[in-house]
Amino acid sequence: MANCTVTFNSSPTQGAGFVTTPAVTTPDSTTVWVQSTVHAIVAAATKTINGTSRYKFSHWTSGNGGTFDDANAYSTNYTAPAQATDTVTAVFVTQYKITVTGGNSITYNHGVTDGYFDSTVTDAKVTTDWIYNVVAGVSRTSIYNYTIEASPQNPTRAYTGTLQTVSMNMSAAKALVFETVTQYDIIVNPDAHSSSSLPTDNWVDSGQFLVVDFAPDVGYDVTSLTIDTHAITNLTSPYWFTNVLSTHEIDIVTNLILCTVTTSIGTNGVNNVGGTIDVTADYGYGTSPAITFTALTGYHIMTVLVDGYTQALTSPYTFTGITGGHVIIVTTALDAEPIMTIPDIHSYIIPMNPYKYYGATQAFLISIDDYYQIDTFTDNGTDKLSSLSDNGNGTYGYNLATIIVSHTLIVTTKLKKPDQCLLCGDPNLIEVYLGDDYHYICESCGQDNTADLIATIPSDTEPTQEFTEQEEEA
Repeated sequence: MANCTVTFNSSPTQGAGFVTTPAVTTPDSTTVWVQSTVHAIVAAATKTINGTSRYKFSHWTSGNGGTFDDANAYSTNYTAPAQATDTVTAVFVTQYKITVTGGNSITYNHGVTDGYFDSTVTDAKVTTDWIYNVVAGVSRTSIYNYTIEASPQNPTRAYTGTLQTVSMNMSAAKALVFETVTQYDIIVNPDAHSSSSLPTDNWVDSGQFLVVDFAPDVGYDVTSLTIDTHAITNLTSPYWFTNVLSTHEIDIVTNLILCTVTTSIGTNGVNNVGGTIDVTADYGYGTSPAITFTALTGYHIMTVLVDGYTQALTSPYTFTGITGGHVIIVTTALDAEPIMTIPDIHSYIIPMNPYKYYGATQAFLISIDDYYQIDTFTDNGTDKLSSLSDNGNGTYGYNLATIIVSHTLIVTTKLKKPDQCLLCGDPNLIEVYLGDDYHYICESCGQDNTADLIATIPSDTEPTQEFTEQEEEA
């Protein structure tokens, strides 16, 4: 076979060490090989220029028809062409490094693992977790800014989730610096009946502040504000955390507002007389308490005032959805029982038709006209003639003790029975009621003495309907 002379080059920069097999000491060194015979060739994978740039093998080229098992592999087999000469070139590209300071779990695009990008790349990206070094419930490290070649790229932090840098043109080496800050968690815990515009977890940069607003639900008051188990006396919103250097927790506790309903019942300003009422008590905001009141026996409800306004006398009185205190005042009064007095034309009862309070007593004086005597006396239809006390002067007394019902007192009279017949003197007289009055009939002569008896009454005697001053006083 004929020999083939091969000259080895490297691109873009000539120099020793770019092609290592066969041993080539100068870019124009030649090797004599038998043509069409397979020869192993090896180039350097990378060649360092300095700390931030290097050359990286790209591919092989043949200047005169030589072939390669894999032209893109820096170590491959080369077959010389049939011609007597060939030029084999190991093509290298320039790479620049992105030097990253800070950040966490750094990754790159374009399959890069060590930060070196081809100089032709215009969209190099670096990705990092923007939150790391998390100490549960205490603190975490967070990226708040980054610079490229000392130039701020995002001076206002607005990161969420994973931070991705902007695209970079890799025509030169880059220095990417992630600036970090320690953050502390401010935990906001409103209870079931309060709220805050903030979420539960609020991460605050070290040394910064956080304003926590809070508000109770309608009908509730904030009754306790606790910061890290320490009670705060000022319960007004908002609460300011300043110069935050550690985690904190704020607990907001509320209670239902209680509204006092003040109650009273009584007679003539004396409380608890004549009736009963629910005692003064506190009721929850928005509730509708029903206040029950009852008059005692012998009393009745006279007025019901709620906050000074007259209400119906029926029990209970129901407040609807109370939002503040109220006052309910119930007054009672003794029942007044009527006593009806019905004397006939020859009698008189004093006092006439009085009204007496429940449980009271009343004395009555009954006067009978001359020539007449009591025939009947009833109280509510019951014969009470035997209950009269005879005063001996034509008057009688009657007492009502502990009046609890109304009464009707009725007096009827009749002519006094003569001692003997006015005609024959016989004392045996028969008393007969003939429809208009009693008549006294003599058993001996049959004389009706009634007419004669009436005739004996002086003509100037009138039916008595007035008492003397002494009788009035009695």
